[in-house]
Amino acid sequence: MSDGPLSTTYSLAAAKTAFPMAQKGVLAQWRCTNVTSEMKELKEESVGIIENGQGRALKFEFELVNPVSDCDGVPILPGKPGSKMTRTINLFARVSGKSHDWFIRSICDIVDALLGTADADNKKGKPPRPDINLGSPTVGAELAQILVSRELIAKMDVRTHEGNTNSDFEKLFFPPDLAAMQTGGAK
Repeated sequence: MSDGPLSTTYSLAAAKTAFPMAQKGVLAQWRCTNVTSEMKELKEESVGIIENGQGRALKFEFELVNPVSDCDGVPILPGKPGSKMTRTINLFARVSGKSHDWFIRSICDIVDALLGTADADNKKGKPPRPDINLGSPTVGAELAQILVSRELIAKMDVRTHEGNTNSDFEKLFFPPDLAAMQTGGAK
């Protein structure tokens, strides 16, 4: 063994520093790892679930289950950069907005894709989604008990918001529903 310095060469010209993003349109399987509730400062007059001048938000955290291709066709592996996804949904909306309860649909989409549920009066025979009070201070913990370790399939998208480009969920599926659709079964 030598006592001298290591002779390792690193090339900055060949380095890739871009964060890997799932390829647009690819189907990716994600596992819910956590759901938390947090309070956010309001930037303008809002309606919804508001306490002491702050609005409540739900933060859903997911980890990739199987490898998917990134935008360059290189695999993104579970546990590696690009394999975690966070979806934060504000439980409040601008007073001037067109819809004051849009966030309910977003939460229902995630819950339905993880549990295989639907509206209570659905014609597909799916069970109704659980009755969760979004106004409860413990809503994050209540949802975590039901959703953590469940999996969904997401059709991926690449979106730019406020100058940042990231992977995002375009459409969510309950895994058995997607399998049935792909084999020509129920939709």
